[in-house]
Amino acid sequence: MATDRRRTLWALAASLAVAGGIAAALAHIGSPRKLRLERLDAQRVEALQALDRDIRSHLQRENELPDSFAGLAGQPWARPVRVDPESHELFGYEVTGPRAFRLCAEFALASPPQPADRKPDFWTHPAGRHCYEFEVDEGRDEKPCD
Repeated sequence: MATDRRRTLWALAASLAVAGGIAAALAHIGSPRKLRLERLDAQRVEALQALDRDIRSHLQRENELPDSFAGLAGQPWARPVRVDPESHELFGYEVTGPRAFRLCAEFALASPPQPADRKPDFWTHPAGRHCYEFEVDEGRDEKPCD
């Protein structure tokens, strides 16, 4: 009888240790849901970066910004216009000047904070809808607005 009780206590202790290890791992790396949202936000940033490159290529080739993503879709050199990986909706795009435009997306989470000794990355974003502003200087390297 004492042996059965000892086995039960050992089994309980082992189960608690395993459960504690799993809880600690989840606390350290985040929940599967949070990891999925982080991955979706990273895909959104990659898609916006690809759109930025294609819009700039259109400007170089046609000497004007496309009015909409439809203007990119018809170009043989452009990649297929990417959409939000979760909602499958088009990202926001607006021409704000002859050589300026805005790209917008809905982000699930805010970007992780940058170390204090580093300049913030241009592609950081808050949770929710966020727009990136771009201005392309003629004759200079093309760069996002700061």
